[in-house]
Amino acid sequence: MKKIYFIFLFALLTLNLQAQWILQDSGTGNRFYDIYPITADTAVVVGVLGTIVKTTDGGENWLTINSGTNRDLTQVEFVNDTTGYAVGFEGTLLKSTDAGSTWTALDSGTTEDLYSLSALNDQVFFISGNNGLLQKTIDGGNSWTVLTTPSGIFVTDIQFFNEQLGYILMFNYNRGTLYKTSDGGINWSQVDDLLWAFHFLNPNTGFVVSDELKKTTDGGENFVTIFSGEFDIPLCMFASSENVIWLAEKNAIIGNDAHIYRGEILNNQDFQWNYTEEPLLLQSICFYNENTGYGVDASGGIVKNTSGILLGTANTALPEHIKLYPNPVHRELRITFGEQAYSPTSISLVDQAGKEVLRHSYLQCSEINLNIEHLSKGIYCLNIMTPDNTYTQKVIIN
Repeated sequence: MKKIYFIFLFALLTLNLQAQWILQDSGTGNRFYDIYPITADTAVVVGVLGTIVKTTDGGENWLTINSGTNRDLTQVEFVNDTTGYAVGFEGTLLKSTDAGSTWTALDSGTTEDLYSLSALNDQVFFISGNNGLLQKTIDGGNSWTVLTTPSGIFVTDIQFFNEQLGYILMFNYNRGTLYKTSDGGINWSQVDDLLWAFHFLNPNTGFVVSDELKKTTDGGENFVTIFSGEFDIPLCMFASSENVIWLAEKNAIIGNDAHIYRGEILNNQDFQWNYTEEPLLLQSICFYNENTGYGVDASGGIVKNTSGILLGTANTALPEHIKLYPNPVHRELRITFGEQAYSPTSISLVDQAGKEVLRHSYLQCSEINLNIEHLSKGIYCLNIMTPDNTYTQKVIIN
């Protein structure tokens, strides 16, 4: 296997952007393992003791669903707007045909703990789990074929793109080895090792993360290193496009905070790295499209991102005494604080790529006039940082 390593120029940006990852009330404190957005507004979450919760309004409300089991559920996936599957411990396999509102148990043909599934349609899908287990059904779970896997204890994650081509991640207690098959599991070739996670967008384009974050565009034959760092704790990963990668730390080291990371390969091949300043310890992260994604944590928390661009957790909206106008704006943006003057105050403006394009600090102010005539048209995030709080507002430059 030939691998080419090339380090992109790395730019680390620490952004205090707090309007995009919004914490939602799931109604439970149970540990979550996975989330799958069926649409931008409808998502299903699974977790310990058979926990399933569902939203149909973009996370405003979460409904607890009766799963019919008290076994831990580890992954959920839907093949269309109505049909989906969930797997869990002791061979648990569930099916829904009404977008996750009700679930029925299927015979998985095994009592091993199941960790992952990959569904091609409502009839053909794969499940994986403990003791190197990998099984395939072509009749909706009525019968199963056991596939031979390479040496490994746990098959923790799988992705199949058709009945012949797929990837599996096999762990031996610590890190995993990624394998690929092109003949339906008869033969396997090693793609990479010492990995925390992987995610492919299509049969050829995908990302892997170990101590480095790497990308392939030829099905794992060659890799480009886009970031070399020290990822020394388990991670979950999701690629929302060929140039945007999301990472979340699943188990933070004691005394350290966990964060959500967003990496983007820019047009000039630089690599831009942003992360949340507030700790977010996620077990799974999944995007419905480039703009809308969800994450779940180990304490029943759910977060949602509706921009696909900026990172942070929700903060305070502008209070009534702070006004900004005009918006949309063309040349000059005016910010007034009414009768209340802040000292000191900082203003920053961030574009859709997460790049800070403007920052000013003021010792004391009751009114600020920002000249933005030199900036390109588009949507920006305005951050107003006072001694009491940080406020965020979307600004449109036309």
